[in-house]
Amino acid sequence: MATPHVAGVAALLKSQNPSYSDEEMKEQILRYAEPKNSLQGKTVTGGRLNAEAALTGQQALDSTGPTVSAMKPKPGSRTRDRTPAIGATVSDDRTELTDSHIELYLDGKKRTKFTYNEGTDRLSYTAPRLSYSKHTVKVVATDGTDNKSVKSWRFTVRR
Repeated sequence: MATPHVAGVAALLKSQNPSYSDEEMKEQILRYAEPKNSLQGKTVTGGRLNAEAALTGQQALDSTGPTVSAMKPKPGSRTRDRTPAIGATVSDDRTELTDSHIELYLDGKKRTKFTYNEGTDRLSYTAPRLSYSKHTVKVVATDGTDNKSVKSWRFTVRR
């Protein structure tokens, strides 16, 4: 699927710069690829196409925060497991997040013993023995340009 996108950017680049040779267009596209740890060794640049940067010759400012999705236990769910696995996918479109970019709270208390897999963008935490009641999870993620996202959800441990 990358080929049509790269070809489209090459066409736009050629329309803006008719004198560019094929080699100059290729160099411009590769120079402004966004590096991504998950693409190291998988692509020529170790990154992904950035059409805006290739066309303008400068990286665009990052104004969007990370996303938190695929929460576990599911928001509003009920479980009998008193030590549930808590998890979420935490990712950013520009910053390769690490555990230092993420804060996890369970029932208002900051938890530091979680794991974060940078390859899958998956946060994992096994809760201590919880009471039979409602519990709140909050994930705070901050990217490399200090854009912050906060996601909270609740689940219930029942008898």
